[in-house]
Amino acid sequence: MPEHQIFKATYSGIPVYEMMTKGVAVMRRRSDSWLNATQILKVAGFDKPQRTRILEREVQKGEHEKVQGGYGKYQGTWIPIGRGIELARTYNCEAAIRPIVDFQPEAISPPLAPKHLVTAGGSKPSSRRGDGGGSTISTRSSRKREQDVEGSELETLSVRLSEDGTMTPSPSRTSVSRTPSPLGSPGPSGLRSNGVDDEYQSPRPENPRKRKHRAHHEESDEDMRGNGEHDPSAYGDQILEYFISDTNQIPEILVNPPEDFNPDMAIDDDGHTALHWAAAMGRIRIVKLLISAGADIFKVNKAGQTALMRSVMFANNYDVRKFGELYELLHRSTLNIDNSNRTIFHHIVDLAMTKGKTHASRYYMETVLTRLSEYPKELADIINFQDEDGETALTMAARCRSKRLVRVLIDHGADPKIANRDGKNAEDYIIEDEKFRHSPVLTSRPLGMPFRNQTSGPPYFSFGLANVDRAPLHHSTTGQRAATRCVTDVAMMLESLATAFDVELREKERDFNQANALLTNIQAEILESQRAVGQLKMQAQGLPQAKQQLTAVEEELRTKMGKRYRLGWEKWSKDEEEREKAVRDVHGGGLPVDQDADLLALHSSVPVDPEAVRAECERLREELAVHKKRRKDKYEELVKFQAEAGTAGHMTEYRRLIGAGCGGVPPGEVDNVLGMLLETLEAEEPSSSSAAWSGTGRPPAPS
Repeated sequence: MPEHQIFKATYSGIPVYEMMTKGVAVMRRRSDSWLNATQILKVAGFDKPQRTRILEREVQKGEHEKVQGGYGKYQGTWIPIGRGIELARTYNCEAAIRPIVDFQPEAISPPLAPKHLVTAGGSKPSSRRGDGGGSTISTRSSRKREQDVEGSELETLSVRLSEDGTMTPSPSRTSVSRTPSPLGSPGPSGLRSNGVDDEYQSPRPENPRKRKHRAHHEESDEDMRGNGEHDPSAYGDQILEYFISDTNQIPEILVNPPEDFNPDMAIDDDGHTALHWAAAMGRIRIVKLLISAGADIFKVNKAGQTALMRSVMFANNYDVRKFGELYELLHRSTLNIDNSNRTIFHHIVDLAMTKGKTHASRYYMETVLTRLSEYPKELADIINFQDEDGETALTMAARCRSKRLVRVLIDHGADPKIANRDGKNAEDYIIEDEKFRHSPVLTSRPLGMPFRNQTSGPPYFSFGLANVDRAPLHHSTTGQRAATRCVTDVAMMLESLATAFDVELREKERDFNQANALLTNIQAEILESQRAVGQLKMQAQGLPQAKQQLTAVEEELRTKMGKRYRLGWEKWSKDEEEREKAVRDVHGGGLPVDQDADLLALHSSVPVDPEAVRAECERLREELAVHKKRRKDKYEELVKFQAEAGTAGHMTEYRRLIGAGCGGVPPGEVDNVLGMLLETLEAEEPSSSSAAWSGTGRPPAPS
């Protein structure tokens, strides 16, 4: 397409003027001259993250219209032409878009955009496509259809795709999404998925005016079919139109592919092939047709994602319960990683962070892990793979608080010790979550918040599938059969849940009975111990009185022995005096000569110096004090031996008995522990709990 040449085109039923500048297709709507702000920012040279920030902070705060469905090139945020010029002037690209801004329609309309031409062969084009031909009827009709959509179901969407495919809440009714349901065709059971637009839900009766309008578009389409009858590039447009339309008729080029048909060609601006679309939308038959036509299951889009990765990024395969069959067709690409080093497990966990998609994520995860459990080596290679942020599927699951995903990943070998670039592993996030759950104030993180560096997909698929204020769908046989099947499935699920609860309850009851039996045994032991303690205390009640009696008897024994000792001393002194008197009487009042010599020798040994006499007296006093103390100790020992006389045999038996009761203490060491044992018995009192078991505050009487 030549630079700055104006073409006319129609995308998803909306007529536009189109121009190529700096390799970017810039469009201006023919009905109201609105410009695509996303395309203007592409011309300015901003990458996807920068465009997203500018759109959210500047563009989407004013009047705008967000288009997320339909033909890929038409998607983006549309703004009035005045705001578009200001945006281009702000980012220095006004001159690049001036030709399409200043373009004025003339009598001779611009040529058709080259890639907008369709072939005459193949399936019948959708009635929503046409050249527009400047017809005000076509424009007004399409605008009215969009207003009907906005007034009905789009108000019920709680979650929508942002400009670059990430999840954002719908801020206002100004943002309009025309994303068709990825499940436009009925599944095997005849069920249709809940879409975003009523136009993609079920056919409605048409009045003659609408039929005339559709016929006008068909005639326009016939005019557009030029000589490019076998143009391979037109196949992509036909396939993309089939996916975004509400038709159930599979294009002829998929059923009987021509020789020049390339099943691996990209059919949108993000590099998605027909296999990517079919896998993401859960259309198993289309997947089989494409694989039969030679489609490469390892083919990736611009983000490096395979068709298998795209299939787990949306809940469509969960809705039709066909992911097991799809995985068997695509499982050889399980080990692939995308441009962000993310595996299929990363994308499955990402889905769990979307509101209402947790069950789909569990379904995908369990299906893949069950299949890969047959190949433990390959599973070990991929389950702990880290993306460019160091995140594993397990750390992501722990961060989004999905206990079921964490459990199933750990059961299949995921390592909870692997840390991300923040230095945290799955165990850290689990501990933080437990603290959070037990905190006084719970402020949960929005489930729709993506992880850092999340790879955004093309905004063709709608996450929010609203279904409120619907008319009953049970008038047909197919609807009744589908409703019956759903009721049966729900009943089976409830029965399975009830069975699981019964098993868990029986286990809890068994644990409770075991705990009660253990408690009963402990209570019996406590009562027996209390009874033994009571008997010992009864036996020890006379111990204080016995101690007093023993003290009195010992004192009496000490007094008697002291008296006897004194009397013995006095008798000895008297006897010595009498002996000395007898000696003196024999020798005429004097002492014998030998005794005089001893006395003289003793007298000579007495010092003459007063100081020496004093020192000798002190020495003699100290020696006398030592002898007195020694005599007292010997006396006390004598009293003790006299008190224990006749009880030696009993004391030995008592020591042996006490030693055995104290856990095998040798009899010779019993005397050393008697003090501690006595203090323990005296300090021990029956506790309140022990009194409660016995039913009274005092110990039971011995039996």
